[in-house]
Amino acid sequence: MAIAVVGLADSIYITIQEETGSTLLGCPGNGSSAIDCETVLHSPEAVIFGIPVAAFGIVFYAFMVAIMTPWAWRSPRREIWQLRLASLAVGMGFVIYLIYAELYEVGKICLYCTSVHVLTFVLFSLTAIAAAIWGAPPRNG
Repeated sequence: MAIAVVGLADSIYITIQEETGSTLLGCPGNGSSAIDCETVLHSPEAVIFGIPVAAFGIVFYAFMVAIMTPWAWRSPRREIWQLRLASLAVGMGFVIYLIYAELYEVGKICLYCTSVHVLTFVLFSLTAIAAAIWGAPPRNG
């Protein structure tokens, strides 16, 4: 759950900075470096259906915080387990697209975006390992 909270905080920070036009702390934006948060966040790839990608991150991580609570992990409901794993699989698919967009379409890297990508990968990996070790709750009926 702590990883999801950090991902949520990172997504909120990126969204606020992007919406207010402020620069991200510790991430250059002068266009001359491969690490350039400003170029990434103001690229056409940073918006989907008119909504900043970071806002999608807020929704995703708010859901992850809820579904990663100790209560959710202890729940005997198989659907919660399936929803957690499916959500993270979709999240990883989106992360793969975003990494592609950063590297090949924009040609720059945003450190804050990369941290969200890493957090999503870690959450996915830990959840998949937990599923492999403990399995899903049994089906009811």
